[in-house]
Amino acid sequence: MLLVAAFLASMIPAAIMFIWLRKQKDMPEGFDKTCDKALLRGVLAVFPVVLCSAVLHLLAVVTGLRHANPFIFQAYYTFIVLAFAEELCKFLAMRKIVRSGSYSWLSVVIIMVLVGLGFEVIEAIPYAIGAGPGPMFMRGFTLMHAAFGFIMGYFYGKFLRTGNKMYFVTGFIVPWLMHGFYDYCLSDVMMAIEWPGYAALFLAMLSVVLLIVFVRFVIKAKKNEKYMAIITQPIVKAASQNTEADPQTAMAEQQDAEAGPQTAEAEQQNADADPQTAEAEQQSAETDKQI
Repeated sequence: MLLVAAFLASMIPAAIMFIWLRKQKDMPEGFDKTCDKALLRGVLAVFPVVLCSAVLHLLAVVTGLRHANPFIFQAYYTFIVLAFAEELCKFLAMRKIVRSGSYSWLSVVIIMVLVGLGFEVIEAIPYAIGAGPGPMFMRGFTLMHAAFGFIMGYFYGKFLRTGNKMYFVTGFIVPWLMHGFYDYCLSDVMMAIEWPGYAALFLAMLSVVLLIVFVRFVIKAKKNEKYMAIITQPIVKAASQNTEADPQTAMAEQQDAEAGPQTAEAEQQNADADPQTAEAEQQSAETDKQI
């Protein structure tokens, strides 16, 4: 009973964060539904993460890496099987939402944070099994996936605004390395050494700082046109409009083709009328001469 109560209490920060972001003023119409979609996509991201992690783990077994040095295998497992798979699937979930509508830099950041928040909530369920109240509270109040989402969303939004691919790379590599290093420090192999625990604690505290920075960013960004200007367009909708326009274009071309023979016939009639006109002018000239 105590464990259930601790788990529910650890969900309070995530719930507060979601409600606060969903109720933001001065955001485009329908943004609350976008927030719901982002949270749901984060929850559903657990399925491709499981599949991707399984493939990467199988790769380690097939290549024999599973039986390599424990420190090397643990590095592969935490940085690739866990951190890389999770950050990649969360990024793709965010990118699918962003590419389907018109969003500002601020909107992109909030969407990515909510995707991370949704994944964090669903990931906390298996972690809660066998864990004590302390670790659950730590996970609940640090919200590391949301903090990583803030970094990724900020740099991805900057990439969309400037077109500089370095921001795109930075937005993925930094959260991935932070995530992998955190998991690596908390692994059984590294916990046998004393210092990795302090490194993991430092990253946990850093995530809290990032969340505070994120809250300040949301408040201030709404007053800055740079962050509120639209930087994405609905690609799917544009493609649909082009598809609808094609039949109209084809119809116009067909009408032009049908009008072609009529135009040619009119030109022929004009050409036939020219000798008659010339003859009439000649007769008029002869009459004038006789007069």
